Amino acid sequence: MAYQPIIKEKGFSPNPVAKYGGIPAYADSVANPNVVGTLAHKQWWEEQFEYCLNGYDTGGLHIPGRHYYYLNFNYISTVGRGNHYPDYVDADYEFFTLVDRCKEEGKGLITIKARRRGMSEKWAKGIAGYGVRFENEGYRAGVVAGLATYSEGLYTKYLQINGNVAPELYMHHIGQNQEEWIAGYYKKNQQGAFVRGGDENSIVAKTANKNPNVLKGNLFNDVAFEEAGEFDLLIRTYGATKDCFQDGDMMVGTPYIYGTGGNISTQSAGFMKMWYEAEFYNLLKFELYGPRLRKPCFVGATDKNGEINEDCPNILDNPENSNLSYEQMLGCEDVAQAYKKNMEKRRNYFKSTDRKLYFDEIQNNPNDDREAFLKFGANPFDSEILSNRASELAEKRGLSYRRFKLDYRLDSDTGLPVLPKEIISTELEDGVTDPYEIWLAEGVEPLPDVRNIDIVGIDSYDVDEAMSSKSLGGITVLRRDNGISGQPKMKVVAFIRKRPPRKETLWELGLRTSIFFNTRRNTLIDYGKPGIIDYYKRNGGKGYLAPRPRSFESADSKQSHDFGVLLTLRSKPMMISLLQSYVLDFGHTIDFPILVQELLDYDVEAKDSDWDGADSLGIALMRDKDMRQLPVDLGESDDDPFALPEIAYDVNGNPYYKAGVSSAGIHYSKYEDETMQLLVKKGLW
Repeated sequence: MAYQPIIKEKGFSPNPVAKYGGIPAYADSVANPNVVGTLAHKQWWEEQFEYCLNGYDTGGLHIPGRHYYYLNFNYISTVGRGNHYPDYVDADYEFFTLVDRCKEEGKGLITIKARRRGMSEKWAKGIAGYGVRFENEGYRAGVVAGLATYSEGLYTKYLQINGNVAPELYMHHIGQNQEEWIAGYYKKNQQGAFVRGGDENSIVAKTANKNPNVLKGNLFNDVAFEEAGEFDLLIRTYGATKDCFQDGDMMVGTPYIYGTGGNISTQSAGFMKMWYEAEFYNLLKFELYGPRLRKPCFVGATDKNGEINEDCPNILDNPENSNLSYEQMLGCEDVAQAYKKNMEKRRNYFKSTDRKLYFDEIQNNPNDDREAFLKFGANPFDSEILSNRASELAEKRGLSYRRFKLDYRLDSDTGLPVLPKEIISTELEDGVTDPYEIWLAEGVEPLPDVRNIDIVGIDSYDVDEAMSSKSLGGITVLRRDNGISGQPKMKVVAFIRKRPPRKETLWELGLRTSIFFNTRRNTLIDYGKPGIIDYYKRNGGKGYLAPRPRSFESADSKQSHDFGVLLTLRSKPMMISLLQSYVLDFGHTIDFPILVQELLDYDVEAKDSDWDGADSLGIALMRDKDMRQLPVDLGESDDDPFALPEIAYDVNGNPYYKAGVSSAGIHYSKYEDETMQLLVKKGLW
């Protein structure tokens, strides 16, 4: 929702304590210890506690209690100025008002923010710092992040609060370590023993870089998921923590998911998913983009000297506001001026030869969620094309592809797969998964009568999940350029990105995909993980394997394997070049969000890539570049020069083609190796 400046009534003063120099002398027990116990001291503090608990009405607005406490009793620290009271600004009012709404409606809050907008300060002081002081006994706040730097940093902000507040707000504590702070004190009982007293409200900080269950088993009133854009296990941790702030089906605690969109890696893309599916996660959105809360573009902004230094021509110089007093415009944001300043910075960065500076500026001060989720990786792929496509797919609020399971057609008499093997596909219902699941782009079907139109590229793995490999495995089906009416050209028509418990499951899924799309001689596999190639050979799939792409080798290459591609110091850069061109020409047609994210995140310098989906597309492009045959629609003719005779098995279970002569006059010998040699010799493969 577009921001509209909040015009107040005359007399608006949301921060009377901070505005008039802090705590008055008759209530200031630091400057005047003798005031403690006086009626004036007691009445002033009771009134302030009332405002903190129930809010404060001024200038026609109700300032939430958390906001009042944040403005009047907390310090923030800025460069060159040190500790000072926060300025009042509409964005903060909207935030704390939305927090109250979350509490009333039993929802959480998710925020995309520009950098340096003080969200951590607001949470540490206005949420957790407020909660341990003013919430009921047993209040508990949690901080969790994917990196220890963030969880410990936010926890430290909270710890710093206690040393800066007035004695009347100081919290004694009975425990403090690197992960937990507990409010309370020790006192003597009647027997003279020291026992714990106080409400024992607390705050705990955890890091979830490997284990998403770090907060599980506790109950929380507020939980901050800090820097969600760099939180690999965000969704899993949110799911594991959900019961911590639930009472049955009611959300009684409040989760806060926030971060900048930049630096979204493939594994931490959960932040973007949760943003676009906020309702599913029971979250309310709060947008804090670059033009919001930007100094000096709001009325009342102060500089490093504490003096008013604002730049709000569209507010203060607007003729429509000429009859308004300054206090009525206090905190109003000139988003148009802020946008102008941000764009000026972008234009300057754009002139630099280092484009990363330009993209970083967009990420740090995004104008919308599309820009917030822009990813600049260490690769030459066009980030803008891919980011636009990622946003388009996310905004669909559902799958941009269909999910099918692939099974063999069985002989009704024997219950065994028919020979030659055939695949039948069954669409999966929402929420149902299957080990042999494949994703198909909308409106796409296999074309069994067309030869050389589809290519399967596979980046596999040879180590099971319980072992040390981090690889997930990727399979891409690429529909090549063709002259067939109505068919997409150079489009990823099917995609698989998964890690089954057993590597053989992925290998078998690759074989079924090859059969399903009839990619004879057109399944190219990374030879660096040869297990799957051997699996194809042992299970009647040798005829689907693509030969080694020799056009990607040097003239003096020592490679001698028959099938698959070896990604070397020569061939991998050539593959990256193909991917770069593909993104420029066809990146806008990719229908699989995971593939788009991998291309954004791809690191060309990494030797052991975790971006198997992107690699599988690159491998498919290598086969397309290396092969010489054009797609041929054999459905228009009964004469199929590529037709193989019926497959059978010998007494040892080895597959072979029955002897015969094809319609093209090719004599097939008994065993598959000899058959393929004849096909190559005749130039038909």
